[in-house]
Amino acid sequence: MIAPMLKLYLVAQTSHKRQMLRDLRALGLVQVVEAPKPVHSADSEALARQADSYQKIDSALGDYVDKKHPVEQVKLSDEAFASWVEATMADLARKKSLSELIGSDQREIERISPWGAFRLDALKELEGEGFTLSFYTIGAKELESLDPSVSYILLDDVQGQKAIALVNNTKPIPSATRFDLPSKDLDTLKAEVASASKELEEVEARLKAGLAHSGQLKHREKVNEQARVFQKTSDEMGGDDTLCFLTGYLPKEQENVFASAAKANGWGYALEEPEDDDNPPTLLKYPKGFSLMQPIYNILGTYPGYRERDISVPFLLFFLIFFAMIIGDGGYGLIFLLAGLALLKKQGRRTDTNMLVIVLGAATVVWGALTGTWFGSEWILTHVPGLKSLVIPWIANLPQVFDVDATTAQNWVMDFCFILGTLQLSLACVMNVIYKIPRKNLSWVSDVAWFVDLVLLYQLILTMLLGNLHIRTLPTMTILKVVAVNYVVVLVFRNQEPGKKFSDGVKDGLMGFLPTFLDTISCFSNIMSYIRLFAVGMAGFAISQSFNSMAGGMLGIRGIGIIAFLLIALLGHGLNIVMCLLSVIVHGIRLNILEFSNQLGMEWSGYKYDPFRVTVKNEK
Repeated sequence: MIAPMLKLYLVAQTSHKRQMLRDLRALGLVQVVEAPKPVHSADSEALARQADSYQKIDSALGDYVDKKHPVEQVKLSDEAFASWVEATMADLARKKSLSELIGSDQREIERISPWGAFRLDALKELEGEGFTLSFYTIGAKELESLDPSVSYILLDDVQGQKAIALVNNTKPIPSATRFDLPSKDLDTLKAEVASASKELEEVEARLKAGLAHSGQLKHREKVNEQARVFQKTSDEMGGDDTLCFLTGYLPKEQENVFASAAKANGWGYALEEPEDDDNPPTLLKYPKGFSLMQPIYNILGTYPGYRERDISVPFLLFFLIFFAMIIGDGGYGLIFLLAGLALLKKQGRRTDTNMLVIVLGAATVVWGALTGTWFGSEWILTHVPGLKSLVIPWIANLPQVFDVDATTAQNWVMDFCFILGTLQLSLACVMNVIYKIPRKNLSWVSDVAWFVDLVLLYQLILTMLLGNLHIRTLPTMTILKVVAVNYVVVLVFRNQEPGKKFSDGVKDGLMGFLPTFLDTISCFSNIMSYIRLFAVGMAGFAISQSFNSMAGGMLGIRGIGIIAFLLIALLGHGLNIVMCLLSVIVHGIRLNILEFSNQLGMEWSGYKYDPFRVTVKNEK
C-alpha cells in the first residue's frame, strides 16, 4: 500500500535555524519541499567546489587501484587532509599540463625527425647574414619539371620525397609541400619530453601514494553530500530575521513521533491532509515477502504517484513469470540461483536484492524444468536422470524427445502467453472496479466492458492464430457484436466521475469517440503483445543451441578440442545470458509498466519518499 502522508508547516526562530535543521535531520521523518527556484549561498557554492574536487581526486585515484594489492589506509587530521586535497588538485592540474606538453612535443618530434637534427640557431645565423631558407618536399618528376629560375639546394630525401631548400625565395611552389620550421629544434624537444616525463612520473607517484587516503576521501564525499543537502535546505527556507519556516511531508503514522520532537525542541508547526494540487512523495508499505519489488523500482527509477495504486504484488508475481519465460533455461536459472546464494553468503544477511536474485533464479529453474530446457542441450535432458519426468510435453522446447509435433508445442506456449496477457489485463479491470465502486465512480461500468472485451478478444486471437488447437470459442461475428456494444458502453461511462453530471460524462465520452475506438483496437494488440514472451524465449533457446553446435564441433579436434569446446560454450552462453537479461528489461518490464499500467490508468508520476535525515556520521 501507499502510506498516507501529512503536509507539514514548520516554524522556528531564525537565530535557531541551523540547530532546528540539525534536530530535524536527526529525527529523519520529514521530506522537505524544494523551492521552485534553487537558492545558492556562498556556503553552498563552496561545498559544491569541494564536492567537485573530491570527485576529481576519487576518479583519478581509481586509475591506480590494484585490487590484488590493497593499500593500507592512513587517516589524516582535518588540516592535513585539506592540505592533501589542495596538493592533489595541483598535481592533477600539473599532470594534465605535462601530458599535454609531452603529447604536443612528441607530435612535433614525429613531424620534424625525418629532416634530421638541424639547429635552429644556425638557421637564424644564416638569416642574419642575409640568407633566408625555405624548405619543401617534392616528387622527383615534379623536381625535374621545376622552373629553372628557381634556385634551390638539394637535401637528403625525406620519407621517399626529394627535399630542397630555397634560398631567399618566399614564393610557394604549387607542386611541393612546404615544411614549416618548428619553434624548438629536435634536441630541445627531446630534452623537454625527457624532463616532463620524469616530472610526470614524480607527480603520478604522489597521486598513487594518495591511495592511502582513499577511504577517508570516500567518507568525506558522503559527509560533503550530507552537508550540501543541509545547506540547500537552509538556503531555501523562507522567513525573515525573526522567524524561518519550511514546508514538507511526513508519514501520517509518524505524527505522534513528530509531535513529541516538536514539543521537546520548541517548534511551531501545523499538519494537514494534502490538497488535490499537492504532490506528496510516495512511501510504499509492502506486504510480507513483496519488498523484493524495491530493487526493481530502484533500477527503473519510477514510482507510483501518491494518489495512484500500489501494484507491487501483481507486478512482482507476473514479473517472476515473465523473467522465467524470457530467460527460459533452467541451467541459466541455476546460475542465477547460485549467484544469489553466493551474494547472500557474502552479505551475511538477507536483503531484498539477494533474495530477488534467488527467487528469480528459482522461477527460471521451474520454467526450464517444465519445458525441458537445460543450457539448450538435448543431451542433458535425455541423459540426466529425472529431468524428462519434470517436463510438460505440450510446451517442451524439445518436443521431438516426447513425440510431440513441434508446431503444436509452440502453439500451446503461445496460447499460454495470450492467457497471461488476458489475465493480467483483466486483473487491471477488476482492480479498477474494486477501487471505483466504494468511491461512487460510475466509470467502473466501462471497466466491466473492457473486461468482457479482453475475454472475447482473447477468443478472437485463438480463432485467428491457434485454430489447430481446437479450443472452443464464440463465433467471430458474435464477438464483434458484443465488442461493438461494449464500445458504446465505454463511450457513455468512461468519463463519469463523482460529482459530475451524468449528461456531462456522456458528452465528454462522445467527444472522445476516436480515442476510445483506438483503445478498443489496442485491447486486441495488447493481448497480442504478450507473444513477445514466446518469441524472445525461443530466440534465446535457438542461440544456446547454435553455440552448443559450434562447441560440439570442436570436440573432434585433437589436443585443443576440449579447451575450444569449453571456451565457446562459456563465451556463447555468457553472451546469451546477457542478451536475455537485456530482453527482460526491454520486454518483461514493459508488459508491467505499459500494457498493465495503461489498462489500470497508472501514469507512474510519483517520486520516492526520501526524508531529510542523517546519511553518514561525521567521524573523521
